[in-house]
Amino acid sequence: MSKVLKEYLGTVEDKLDKEGTFVVAISTEDKDRSDEVLRANGFELGNYRKNPVVLWAHNYGEPPIAKALWVKAVANKLKAKLKFAQTQFAQEIKMLYEEGFLRAWSVGFMPKKWKDGEEGEDVRREYTKVELLEFSAVPVPCNPMALSEAIKMVKDVKLKETLEKEVKEQKPEETDETIRIPVEGEEGKHEDHKIRTITISKKQGIKALYCVDCKKVITYLFDKSCKNAPDKCDWTMEDAKEWMKEHSGKVNDVVVEEIKETIDNMSDEDWKALEERIEGYLETGEVEKAKYKCSCIDCGWETETDKHCKDIKCDKCGGTMRRVDRPGPGEETVDGDKEKGICGDKGLSLADEDRDWDATKAEKSVRDWASTDDEIDWKKYKKAFVWRDEENAE
Repeated sequence: MSKVLKEYLGTVEDKLDKEGTFVVAISTEDKDRSDEVLRANGFELGNYRKNPVVLWAHNYGEPPIAKALWVKAVANKLKAKLKFAQTQFAQEIKMLYEEGFLRAWSVGFMPKKWKDGEEGEDVRREYTKVELLEFSAVPVPCNPMALSEAIKMVKDVKLKETLEKEVKEQKPEETDETIRIPVEGEEGKHEDHKIRTITISKKQGIKALYCVDCKKVITYLFDKSCKNAPDKCDWTMEDAKEWMKEHSGKVNDVVVEEIKETIDNMSDEDWKALEERIEGYLETGEVEKAKYKCSCIDCGWETETDKHCKDIKCDKCGGTMRRVDRPGPGEETVDGDKEKGICGDKGLSLADEDRDWDATKAEKSVRDWASTDDEIDWKKYKKAFVWRDEENAE
């Protein structure tokens, strides 16, 4: 018989911060989806202990992410004590397990002895003696929402891409905490696209996966946890499908209208406004028209309208209008000049006009303001500037 792979859910045990290690059960004697059982005391570990490396998703082409300081059978589990490599990739995987975003491990083994069950028995096959070849951390989440949150936490590009791919490839499913349902016709169409997780309704515990490239909602996530959804924690698959049948079309229209081309520039106020419009629709059944604050590029006249700013003209001088809260790259003015890369946030406070200007100090202040853990948030950073030359952005 050839090599066999089996996945199991484990929990981090005996976390030792000073050593930077933790103990985890990588295999149990629980019956798996194939109705097979793998006996913990049946593992032959001699050869594995000669090279006790831990891989990521059985990828032999990449360096190991950890090593097993020991591996042994404990009661009905195969446990291992792991020390992770000091690479960013490995340390972020370690963090995802410690925080509970990932739980699955996969053992690769060579079967040596097994016993097949009789027809009609609960266990189809019982492995009583196997040789452990390797085991891996695998990107199988404890629930889809947890994986979406995990993506926001990691910084390693390769790991982020792997987790995003896992989100896209997940099928309609229900766990103890979450129901995940793709929008009809969208599954499998967004493999190489940029995906963002957005909140649809905090009260009802609904989130969605939004395809930035296609500008549409492609999957809905229903939270069954009472902690996170105060108004709704008894979602069933039938309820979730009925909700999508009734509301997904209108909700998608609201999302698309609010986000459009500006998802990377969305402020906290923008997201709050989007959630309020959706909540309003879910409560009343009617979609309230969005309101936009617009200002004239030429004379500064401002107005509020339910039309897009680019579609109206200034009542005072006939000039071109733009969004006040989210000005874009600029438009041609009456005089033919072009405002380039307008990006400032008018909500930020200004220094006194008679204050001495120290450019170096000002730049450092802005960098400190826009940084978290020494990482600069460039979208926040550019809000402190009136404009940016798009042809020479640096």
